[in-house]
Amino acid sequence: MATGMLLQAKGWKTGFVNENLAIGLAPETFQDLIKQRDRWGRGNIQVAKKWNPLFLKGLTSMQKLLYIDGINYWFFGIRKINFFDSSTVVHLIWLFKFECNFQSIIIDLGANVYSYTIGI
Repeated sequence: MATGMLLQAKGWKTGFVNENLAIGLAPETFQDLIKQRDRWGRGNIQVAKKWNPLFLKGLTSMQKLLYIDGINYWFFGIRKINFFDSSTVVHLIWLFKFECNFQSIIIDLGANVYSYTIGI
């Protein structure tokens, strides 16, 4: 997070590249997963303390909002539980073919917004 934020604050343009540029190892046990997420959370909070996106010159208002949202994530339990569960849900969903319509997207979006507001 810090690298992208500091590059954007200096005026560099960033973009999405749709190819694998690096490969990493996934945690093999639940305990390793907890350790990994703990490191990620601590790292994001340390970045916020050292380079607070709200006061970093060079970032647009939208970039500041998005970086604050990324940091904010690590402070709320409901959202963290959703993050832990997401890998299991994705594996289950890909096992089944399902159809999606506008109504189901709105219902899912509403559930996510509701769980986020409970976390606050």
